[in-house]
Amino acid sequence: MDLDDLKREADRHASSDAPLDRLAAAVAVAQRVSELGDELIDDYVEAARAANCSWAQVGEVLGVTRQAAQQRQKSLMARMGRRIGSTGLFKRFTVTARTTVVGAQESARMLGHQQIGTEHVLMSLARREDGVAAEVFRRAGVTPDDVEAAVMSRSEPGGTPSKGHIRFTGEAKEALTLALRESLGLRHTYIGTEHILLALTATPPASETLAELGLDHERVKAEVTAILAESGPERGG
Repeated sequence: MDLDDLKREADRHASSDAPLDRLAAAVAVAQRVSELGDELIDDYVEAARAANCSWAQVGEVLGVTRQAAQQRQKSLMARMGRRIGSTGLFKRFTVTARTTVVGAQESARMLGHQQIGTEHVLMSLARREDGVAAEVFRRAGVTPDDVEAAVMSRSEPGGTPSKGHIRFTGEAKEALTLALRESLGLRHTYIGTEHILLALTATPPASETLAELGLDHERVKAEVTAILAESGPERGG
């Protein structure tokens, strides 16, 4: 893609031939190109970290300090918030819950799917070893392999794994918004893995998978309530 391609894209999206309308369209295209550039680097930073490259090594390639390279991870969280349509909502998520949402992208890639659905959020959630949701799974005797097998039995075979930006489905966005309502319903000030799990019990196709594993909304809520009562609100997350 070169400058002429970008100009054609801007003109195609302009609401009219008026100079200011074309300028507005050009600004929108430039912003999207910038976002894609960030997402491209984010993907390769994640891959480098997964390959056990240090932040110092990553920073050297990026031409920044180790601290600046780590700061990209925080910026990634903000960009993920924009992907689900609510940066403000994403700020309420605990670190464990944010990591779960980011990990859903890798679940979608693993299955060769082109969108991030509730089933991918569920797979990522099941892989977490910390947080209240992890304890719910342990008490129910449900392993990450159990969740993955149940999801795959209900999923259509995917194609070539996507290497670029993967969008959230409407159901996945709905589930993450519903997690806020679950949090407020429990009078919590944060959104943790327990709230995501509760939301998934009400949002297909993850809700169907969880029901198959014996984890409907009523049981999950009872387990969450018991865990928090035993360990105190500080256990949440």
